[in-house]
Amino acid sequence: MMTLKVTLFTLCLCVLGCNSDKADIIVTQNIHAIPPLNALENSTTPLKKVDRHTFQRHLRNGIYLRSKARNKYPLVPIYNEKHAVTSLRYSSSAIKNTTFAGDRIKQNDQYIFIATNPHYNDQSTDESAPGIKILSTYQQGDITPIIYVPLMLKDAVINGIYITDNRLAAFSNQQHYAGYASKNTPEKASFFPVGHRSHLSILDISSPEQAILQHTFTVDGRIIDSRKIGNKLYFLSSFSPYIPGLPLANNDAEHLANYRKIYSTPIADILPQITNDQGISSPLVTSDQCFISATSNDDDGFDGITTLTVIDINKPESITSRCINSDIQGVYTSKKAMYLYNTKKHINNAKTSVIHKFSFKEQELGYRGSVALPGGFGELNENLRFSEFQSMLRVVTTEGNENTGFEHQLFILQEPINSQQKALNIIARLPNDTQPQKIGVSPLDHSVQQNIKAVRFDNNLAYIMTSLASDPIYLVNLSNPNAPYISGTLSIPSGLSYLHPISTELLLGIEQNTPESQIENTHTNDQTSIVQGSKISLFDVSNINSPRVIASFTQPAAFTPVEFNYLALAHHVSEPNERHRFGIPMERWQVKSEQQKNTNIETWTKENFLTLIEITNKNTGAQLHHIGNVSAFNNSLNVTPHFPSSLDDRAIFNLDDVYYIHGNNLWRSFWYAPENIFGPY
Repeated sequence: MMTLKVTLFTLCLCVLGCNSDKADIIVTQNIHAIPPLNALENSTTPLKKVDRHTFQRHLRNGIYLRSKARNKYPLVPIYNEKHAVTSLRYSSSAIKNTTFAGDRIKQNDQYIFIATNPHYNDQSTDESAPGIKILSTYQQGDITPIIYVPLMLKDAVINGIYITDNRLAAFSNQQHYAGYASKNTPEKASFFPVGHRSHLSILDISSPEQAILQHTFTVDGRIIDSRKIGNKLYFLSSFSPYIPGLPLANNDAEHLANYRKIYSTPIADILPQITNDQGISSPLVTSDQCFISATSNDDDGFDGITTLTVIDINKPESITSRCINSDIQGVYTSKKAMYLYNTKKHINNAKTSVIHKFSFKEQELGYRGSVALPGGFGELNENLRFSEFQSMLRVVTTEGNENTGFEHQLFILQEPINSQQKALNIIARLPNDTQPQKIGVSPLDHSVQQNIKAVRFDNNLAYIMTSLASDPIYLVNLSNPNAPYISGTLSIPSGLSYLHPISTELLLGIEQNTPESQIENTHTNDQTSIVQGSKISLFDVSNINSPRVIASFTQPAAFTPVEFNYLALAHHVSEPNERHRFGIPMERWQVKSEQQKNTNIETWTKENFLTLIEITNKNTGAQLHHIGNVSAFNNSLNVTPHFPSSLDDRAIFNLDDVYYIHGNNLWRSFWYAPENIFGPY
């Protein structure tokens, strides 16, 4: 990192006590000049833990540098809808072994817990705040509403809930906040919001019929992701400090005044705080528990703070946090670790990315190391390019663009064995000298013309799809992590938006069936007309050189939120016959035309329903059956009274009982009689 010549100045720092942010008294009268600080930089280097004085200087420098850039990147209000709905990455039904992840529904043997949000309210309800709806399924699966517990929060949306034997924890975010926006980095403004608040609410559910709100904590910043391991809650939050009263400086004297004000502001006023029910605030993290870029020096700075926090759900006053004062753009969370990542775009449009690993271990958050990789992680569902498996991280990156072509690479990373070195080592990559075949290469001119649309890891296999429907799906064999290779390509329509491996021989695919998504399908010779809508297909991939479509089913004029939000898919394997049951939420708008006084009147209506799909047998003799649909409607009016989005639709299977959650309501039906519907509850 280049450093300009430094103008010397005196900064008096009087320390009244050790390891106490409140003990720092900064005297600024002797600051006569501002050192020539380096510009704010998007760092892709490893991290280093620093003492509190180094961290505080780095943070204050960043605040000053950001204040200088306010004319170019102004503070603007932001409402990012994708963060207003559930943003957690995994579904306990669609992804294996993820009961540690949060979602808007949870269940135990007798009860269903639903996170309700105001923007899904029906006019007939009085649930004007986010809350928790508790329903009993004790009597032979019958639904009995037990209690509704409001969380007493304004303008907040619940992002995920967790349950233990006697506690329920709910994370929520405000919907409106502000950030320093740039036309080139709009997401950065939302990752480091200004003036944002998030909440952790804890309910006592030891007796669900008498559930009560026990604690509410308010956290400065926005909660990005969370996990529960045992009784410990782990969450990641982002925060950008804001010092009021800093004018837009037009001359050197005003810049110096701003610099002095930043350095005279107590550090506790510019660190994120956590506030309890009594209004008592304390630092979410202290200055001696923070990391900065390993190459940073005294002339560098950054203002965004990403905090990793662990709280005991039974003893919420027990808090441990670490912070990263460096640029972060996203996170992938596994059961054992959080991987924070950032991508830097260079002048020549090349990209470099960095991944930082922090492990979960008891009540510790240990920094394990970092790695820099060529390329970035795409712009949609970036976290699905990551997969932790047997202590190794598999990740797919992309370089290039549509004009110059693309280069896709798969990396396998691992911590050094028996070493104190904090690093993530590259143990293999693809393509390589032994396996030079490119991912996504065109058979016509041997170039890579398309970006990656989706990646799906399944144990020792990776499925990689590009954006071009005529491209095959690439299968990568990862059984030997030191020598991955492309084991074959599936020449099936890769307009697929979602892939769900059922076994090594069967693959379920979901796509939007349109004329543009179709390609010549030589192995089916299907000449039938195209039914546009949401298409579900079962593929036999036992012979990768000759895959075939076993069966397909299309819901006409419909789409499923599974294409955009994988949490929406419900999957259950029925033992012992290994029948795979899927619940796929659907939505479609229909128009009805009628003549009224010589005028054609068109009325649009929206239909939301749960499509039930069953796959019998696990081998090449498998069959796909459409069992039926569970519709969301009000029995008393026989109409849908409200139009909530389907993105947060969920389903639960309990033996042959089917529970469909749409908006803030639940409907009950039966697997083999889905036309019999009870609700809404």
